Amino acid sequence: MKRRALLQWLGTGCPLFLAGCIGAPDGPSAPTNDADRSTTPDSEGSPTGDHEPSATGEETPSPAMPTVTDATVQTVGSGCRSDESPTAIVTFPDEETVGFSGRLTTPTPCHRVTVEAVTYDEQPRQVAVALGTESGSGACAQCQGTLRFEGTVTVTGGPPSRARIVHEGQVLAAVEGSD
Repeated sequence: MKRRALLQWLGTGCPLFLAGCIGAPDGPSAPTNDADRSTTPDSEGSPTGDHEPSATGEETPSPAMPTVTDATVQTVGSGCRSDESPTAIVTFPDEETVGFSGRLTTPTPCHRVTVEAVTYDEQPRQVAVALGTESGSGACAQCQGTLRFEGTVTVTGGPPSRARIVHEGQVLAAVEGSD
């Protein structure tokens, strides 16, 4: 009897249970934050995630978790290394954006700067950007290189108050914005 009930459940109930779990997500995916919680609007226009009962007993969406929605960096110059050390400068041009620029040291100047990872830690509202480099193709000067870069990170759902820019484990900048 138990086997028959299990087979019946697998034949009717299980496909319905799994129906929402299969398939590709709608639209492009954005960088994730440490909380790994989606704040992408669903088909009804309210954020997904936890819901809290309101005073009337109806469920209302809880506030959206801050999420990194965009992160870009571009190489704006390169050359053979001089006496300059790797460094970065961070700005907070508006409540949702962290800007950064600086320079890195590479094996040759024929590299470009990349974003390896971006995380957002809700406490202490900190954005952390890990930069990497990729080798270019073709002939290149044989000297240790310096790359100059500029980039931005956009966070929605809560303004960041701190930022860290890191390359190969070296902190290039760690700053606090104004609250």
